[in-house]
Amino acid sequence: MNGSIEVETELGKGTKFTLVLQHKVADNNLFLTKTDMSLVDEQQILQGKHVLLAEDNDLNAEIAIMILEDMGLIVERVEDGFNVWLKWNKCLLKAMI
Repeated sequence: MNGSIEVETELGKGTKFTLVLQHKVADNNLFLTKTDMSLVDEQQILQGKHVLLAEDNDLNAEIAIMILEDMGLIVERVEDGFNVWLKWNKCLLKAMI
């Protein structure tokens, strides 16, 4: 997909993951003819999508999960960037099989 994954980490502060994927920009007229945005609400778009939440604070995680699930998302929580990396690699391996 001609993208990249960047990882920045600082001991005691945390880890930042940046995923960049290149896509073509659609002509606005094409988009408007194919999609009437008044018929699409964000909950329909998000419904059933999976989210990996990295949060080491239990209270913050509980609040975030509640908000995300109310939006229709399926949430899986891990506690730190290392576990995000492990989950990401596990997903990549499943996709290759």
